[in-house]
Amino acid sequence: MRLQLALAREVVLRIDEAQELRVLSPREQALRKSLKLRVLGLASLARTIARQRSRLTFLSEGDANTRFFHLQACHRGRKNRIDSLSVLGDEVFSEEGMAQAAYDHFNSVLGAAFDRTRRMNLEAIGLPSLGSEALENVFTEDEVKGVIMSMPNDKAPGPDGFTGIF
Repeated sequence: MRLQLALAREVVLRIDEAQELRVLSPREQALRKSLKLRVLGLASLARTIARQRSRLTFLSEGDANTRFFHLQACHRGRKNRIDSLSVLGDEVFSEEGMAQAAYDHFNSVLGAAFDRTRRMNLEAIGLPSLGSEALENVFTEDEVKGVIMSMPNDKAPGPDGFTGIF
């Protein structure tokens, strides 16, 4: 199968190179089309076989109490762990210190009120103004709670996939 895939890719490459120099005949175009389909089919088959082999490896070695099993079980925890943060040139290692540093950072960024120095004049470019001043008001807790409570329970409002039931 690998040899077939390699040969089909090589012939398609040669036909593509010939196509850059001249117009292909109808037989050459048909051959290229059939080889492209063959390449797609063989590549899909190769991916499927590789996926099945990895599943077999995981099933045979993953269920046993082996080093492989423990590596798989601990991988996510190691990947998501933050060991330290750099805060104003100092390294913070403790959980409490990192939590406080993250809180202070986001509180200074998100909790700071500011005045806009520039505004867009939509009427100057021919667009109607729709009362955008209301968009600059701070959300109240009741408004946010009302929006969350009015969402359907079976829909996920964001990319995380959590529904309103969660």
